[in-house]
Amino acid sequence: MSVRLILLCITLAAGPLAAARAETVFVAAAFAEKANGWLFGSRKDRSCWIAFPWHLVDRNGGEGGLRYLDQSGRAGETGRPAHTVQIEGVQAAPGLEDLAFARVTSGRRAGECPSRLGLPSSFAFNDALRAGGPLQLTFMQEGTFRRMEMEQTLATSDAERGSLLLLRPRSQRDLGFLQKGISGSVAEVSWHGRLRPAAMVLGEADAGAEAVRALRFDRIRAAFEALEAAQDAEPGAEGKAAPGLAFTVVSLAADVRDGSAQLTGLSGQGACWRAAPPAGSRTVELVLEVAAADRRVGSLVLAAAPDCAAPARAIVEGRKPGALWEVLSSACHAGPEPQPCRINRAAPYEIRLKLLPQAGEAGLSRIALQ
Repeated sequence: MSVRLILLCITLAAGPLAAARAETVFVAAAFAEKANGWLFGSRKDRSCWIAFPWHLVDRNGGEGGLRYLDQSGRAGETGRPAHTVQIEGVQAAPGLEDLAFARVTSGRRAGECPSRLGLPSSFAFNDALRAGGPLQLTFMQEGTFRRMEMEQTLATSDAERGSLLLLRPRSQRDLGFLQKGISGSVAEVSWHGRLRPAAMVLGEADAGAEAVRALRFDRIRAAFEALEAAQDAEPGAEGKAAPGLAFTVVSLAADVRDGSAQLTGLSGQGACWRAAPPAGSRTVELVLEVAAADRRVGSLVLAAAPDCAAPARAIVEGRKPGALWEVLSSACHAGPEPQPCRINRAAPYEIRLKLLPQAGEAGLSRIALQ
């Protein structure tokens, strides 16, 4: 089942929960591996990230990025994952060997991920957990997002004040979900009247056990802070989206195909990003944002290698941020020998591409703004 079809089931089955809980996301990697993750924003620069279990990408060494879908239907991609054990400054603690972070590279603007990594301190975690109320677990399984109440059975006794929790469902009717895999799902605890992330499920405690192991979010937050500190000390580029004028893909509505290249880094040198329209739509839609205030967007080039996908026609719309969309072109073609499509607008500017596939799928090898 494709990621987009799964999302359709999620949207139909989850009801009000889908709109209310946008932080727990469904993530997919190579080899059709799938799990849950937690979408959050950096306090430092407002960039968006996903925390998830490392075993999701361990089969290919974490070389590729992830695709994700949130519970409101938004899709996106991430850059290469960072394995916690390779982050300088991370103090060893149980469970951290199966934790990773990936920066969101498409599908979100900076500042659009308001969730954070739990409570403000370990003492707050201890107080909230000691209160004894149920933990609310949100997870994706069998094509739908679900919630169930969990209770803490014990915490490990270690130098990190109980990094790992053992959680079990409060209802016997929910035990069957543990055997089907809820890796990466997040248990939330009530704190000052609001639910906050408390622990991420990594796996079953033991074969056949009625409990799961979950890593506390104060340890997850500390690992992420170490990652940001390491990046500050040795900054590295995440990768440009394409040659030419820099842009960011801030919105994506597409059924991205397994094995597709990432949108970031499309160079026309054999790369191929492939997607079909989402359920109920005839187009694959991308919104590009050019933030540079001192530049002018002259033209757009959409290239697709011959072996990527059949040529597609794009409806191109544009606007100043916050304004109404206007049609710039209704026949901008994506193919092996594309012609530039005129934009001629001053940045900051947003461009919406509606790709109409000719054979079920749209393919792109290069997106260039000049």
